[in-house]
Formats: sequence, structure tokens, C-alpha cells
Amino acid sequence: MKKIWFFIIALLAIIAIYVTTNEVKANKKLVLSAYNLSESEYSRIHAGDIILRLGYGTVSESISKILNEEYKISHCGIIVPCDSCRNNYKVIHSVSSSLSSIDGVQDDCLDIFIKNSQSNSILITRYKNLDSNDINKLISWANYYLKQGVPFDHSFDVNDSSSFYCTELLLHIFFQLYN
Repeated sequence: MKKIWFFIIALLAIIAIYVTTNEVKANKKLVLSAYNLSESEYSRIHAGDIILRLGYGTVSESISKILNEEYKISHCGIIVPCDSCRNNYKVIHSVSSSLSSIDGVQDDCLDIFIKNSQSNSILITRYKNLDSNDINKLISWANYYLKQGVPFDHSFDVNDSSSFYCTELLLHIFFQLYN
């Protein structure tokens, strides 16, 4: 649990510093790589898993360099069931309109989310000791924030729940689980 909180706080600080710098508008274009997971890897994924990736662009590269971790990541989301997506999962996450046509909480089919990542940068983790009721609550809250159309938090204010950046979205989803 301490590692997750450390990651969230570190990512928050890094994003706040670098997003306030000039982001190259070329990042608006959608970059789809040929990168994908194997069927074996897809089969190990469960609803409620947290997915992390390294995206493209100045901000993603800066976050990764500042974190200076073994695994280079810059973005995260939560995996939820989706009957209309290949492999039956989508990712609910939050990004700025400088990177997407939607500003804020949105969803992408899991395979599209993966294709928008740099090769071999996907990490999927699972919070231990969650029962099916807890997982259903996580999914419910993720879908709630998606339906609300919560905008992207350009001020990176974790105390203001009217807008979210990627890790802030996960923070609020898990906060709801324990309240």
C-alpha cells in the first residue's frame, strides 16, 4: 500500500511540474503502435486491475526520466469489463485534451490503450485481498466517474474532486472503496 501511495504522490508532483511547461501540440495526433499483448497475457487480466504504460510525447518522456525507475511509465488507468471490446475489457483513465479529443475521464478498449503505449511498457498490477464485492465497487466507481464526464485536472489539485488527472482518478476510486 505504501508503494502505491508513493507512486501516486511522486507521479502527481512530476506531472504538475512538467505539464505546466510547453507541451508540443504534435502530441495531439493518435499514435498507434503494433505493440500488443499475447493471448496468454490477456487471459491473466482481471477486472479491477491497474494498468500502467509509457505513452508518447514530451510529458510522458519527462515523467519517465524524472521517476528514473526500472520500469518506465507515465500513465495509468483501471481495467473494467466491456462486452463490446476485444478481449472483453476496457480501460477507464483520464488524459488532457492536448493528447485526446476528450478532456478528462474516458475509456478505451484495452487493446487500443495498449497500442497507444510504447513497446514493452505495459505493467498490470492487482491490489491484493480484494473480494468480488470490492472489485464490483471499484468498477462501479470507475464507471460513475466516466459517466460524469469528469474533466482533466490541469491544476493537479488532489484536494479538488471536480477534475482528475490519471493517478488522481485511481486515488478517488480506491478512496470510495474504503469509505
